[in-house]
Amino acid sequence: MKAVLTIAAVALLTSAVKLPKLVKKQFTYVPSGTTILQDEERSVQSFYMSKTEVTNAQYNEFLKSLNKNGTEAEKKAARVRNENWLEDFKNPMAEYAKNYSTHEAYQSYPVVNVTYEGAQLYCEWLEKQINASWEGKKIEVRLPNHAEFIRAGAGDNPQHPYAWDDVYLREPQGDFRANCQVIRQNQITRDASGEIVVVKPLRIDGAKNRSVDLTAPSESYEAYSYGFHNMNGNVAEMISESGVAVGGSFNDFGNDIQLKSRSEYDGSSVYVGFRPVFTIVGEE
Repeated sequence: MKAVLTIAAVALLTSAVKLPKLVKKQFTYVPSGTTILQDEERSVQSFYMSKTEVTNAQYNEFLKSLNKNGTEAEKKAARVRNENWLEDFKNPMAEYAKNYSTHEAYQSYPVVNVTYEGAQLYCEWLEKQINASWEGKKIEVRLPNHAEFIRAGAGDNPQHPYAWDDVYLREPQGDFRANCQVIRQNQITRDASGEIVVVKPLRIDGAKNRSVDLTAPSESYEAYSYGFHNMNGNVAEMISESGVAVGGSFNDFGNDIQLKSRSEYDGSSVYVGFRPVFTIVGEE
């Protein structure tokens, strides 16, 4: 009989490893196993993955450090391209362009409009933070490959299209399991040419009546599988393959937010964010 590692068993396996606070707070361990990618079984070695998509707050902390210590080329590569909000939607999106990445109301929301190079620079910065706090270990932070993304989302059920245990987008009681187009139908629609039109634009009113009508906070909806939020929908996530994002976004319908779903992006996108993974590569 094939042994199956439950989340509880994973916790026992990793409890002996003394993790720094930064790792315990932000990452979850995924054990070695197999997954299905493009109809082929793939072997995946163990790794740690961020519990959530990288938030505006986390990325802004990185930018603050980069502004002090980075080169001009790095700063240019890492900047948030908020102008995408104005270019990708027909309705005026000035509030998003002005406030989404910096307003206090949206610090827990996923960072978007960053480039592949910017995400890699973030991973390099985070790698230094973790290595500095983890005595005796040497780790490598990077973007996941697609097989790792599916393994983290599906766990020991590689045939499941989503991070939950069935094919339905709603819980039995009616709650949605992900932020995707079927949920947002009252907020966004498409015109005759297929382009998105925002029906209900963003409102920001200080600490009152705060609302975002496209993305949702990174730590929202139930955490499935090994404890990850928003593996399906919300924002599509970069992988190690440049220009490719997986898992679908708030703009995609249910069939396009599966773990195997792939989409292309050019440079940066309002629909694309990322979450890093790391592996232990040595002892010090």
